[in-house]
Amino acid sequence: MSFSYSALCAICKHNPSTTSCQGCKGKYCSTCISEHRAELSRELDGLFNVRNELVENISNLSTKMYPRFDDIDLWEKEMHGHIDFIASTARDQVRQFQSESSKNVRIELDKISKELQERQKTGGYIEDDLNRIRQQFKNLDSIIQQSNEQIRIDTSVSNNIDWNSLIRVMPMHASRTSSISNNVQANQAPNYFQKHPAPSYFQTNRNLYNPSDSLSNSKKSMPYQQVYYRESTSIPYRTGMPLNSTRGASMSTGNPIRHFTCIGCKTVNDYHPNERNICSTCKCPAPL
Repeated sequence: MSFSYSALCAICKHNPSTTSCQGCKGKYCSTCISEHRAELSRELDGLFNVRNELVENISNLSTKMYPRFDDIDLWEKEMHGHIDFIASTARDQVRQFQSESSKNVRIELDKISKELQERQKTGGYIEDDLNRIRQQFKNLDSIIQQSNEQIRIDTSVSNNIDWNSLIRVMPMHASRTSSISNNVQANQAPNYFQKHPAPSYFQTNRNLYNPSDSLSNSKKSMPYQQVYYRESTSIPYRTGMPLNSTRGASMSTGNPIRHFTCIGCKTVNDYHPNERNICSTCKCPAPL
């Protein structure tokens, strides 16, 4: 007995096919279908191995972050070095000013000292001479006191520094995690929205809604808000409310989200439908 080519087993090519695979659409005989299932089982085991590697990578993530801590430590030492150098320079400037101020005072004090010694040897001094020398000493002491008051340390510039802006931790791919999450969810239930159409608002606004981004329970994954829907209405139930709006207004009108929060720097930005939205502070793209 002969069989047509289309009715033969896809693996052995000579036995008639008795079973059809719903996944690959191939037709197999009773013997080869077991081999086909065994191959799928091996592929499933391979996926478990990949999953285990991912779990291990997540566990080792903190260890891989050590180079980032080294970068912070290096920056900290460099900043300390800059501050130490500036402070040392300021001290040298104060010492130089004091040295120049005291130089003239020392010259005058040496002259008066020589006069005192000369008058002591010769005995040639009277009350007026002593009063004059006493007044000269007072004048020199006044000059010394004034020299200390002529120096002022100005730190007004450093007082206005925004210290929090000197170092920032910036994610290289702010939207990558959200994008991966949406792709995984789409693979879990690809045909769900063929039976459960999306609300009318999201059907007309493709930038805010995409059936391939949804879970089997009609929930769209978003970084800071979750939206649930009834099949019988186009008004969404929101577990988180849009900024600058009340819960009552959102529940009754179904207004779209007008803002988004940056994943990197947490800045709240305006959301513009049908446009490319980026953070106004760190320029990271808006979460998907």
